[in-house]
Amino acid sequence: MYQAEFRELIALMEGKSQSQIVRVLEAAARQAAGAAGRDGAAYLTAVLVLRDYVLGGYYPMVANGRC
Repeated sequence: MYQAEFRELIALMEGKSQSQIVRVLEAAARQAAGAAGRDGAAYLTAVLVLRDYVLGGYYPMVANGRC
């Protein structure tokens, strides 16, 4: 259900610095926090895990819409 949103999120991260990526992910997490149901919770979890990965000093490689 959230596959399209996740792909859009990945596209937003492409070519950005780590600090910019964190801001993108935090904005996505705020939006996803209001989503209802199991799929919304799974999407929120994926966004937060990716945010924590970047905050941990890792840089996600994004190319052609893939992370």
